Amino acid sequence: MSLTNQQAVEMFRSDDLIGIGMEADAVRRKLHPEGTVTYIIDRNINYTNFCTEYCTFCAFYRPLKGPAARVNEGYILDLDTIFEKIRETVELGGTGVLMQGGLHPDLKIDWHERMLTGIKQRFPKIHLQCLLRLGNSRDCRVQQSQRTRYDCAPARRWTGFDSGRRR
Repeated sequence: MSLTNQQAVEMFRSDDLIGIGMEADAVRRKLHPEGTVTYIIDRNINYTNFCTEYCTFCAFYRPLKGPAARVNEGYILDLDTIFEKIRETVELGGTGVLMQGGLHPDLKIDWHERMLTGIKQRFPKIHLQCLLRLGNSRDCRVQQSQRTRYDCAPARRWTGFDSGRRR
């Protein structure tokens, strides 16, 4: 059932999406002959693309200033826009949201708490996966509310941060 390294490389380089899908379906049928297929509808929402970190794998971020900063390419979504995107997701049968964003120095942990609390108040059944660990650590260190980083984990749970929990 395993792929050889050569087969994996060939699939990676292939542009035959249908063929790859058929191969994946054949594996699924072998592993799950009962014929049941399930899926979920989730949505990624990028609340900001401004970022102070320059990860080599990220083509998404925009710097706040400097020679690489470009006018009108960076954004921060307001909470109403975020809530509207989640409402659209729920209307389409979505059950989860992945909140992603750059590390913006002006978006402190209090802003993230308002965002997550607002989401959970409006959409209590939505499953949230939010905030990379790097972002959590950084937000806890630089925020203005003077909490320690140990205070951040309970605050995230209280606001509805669902990552790490089973659905």
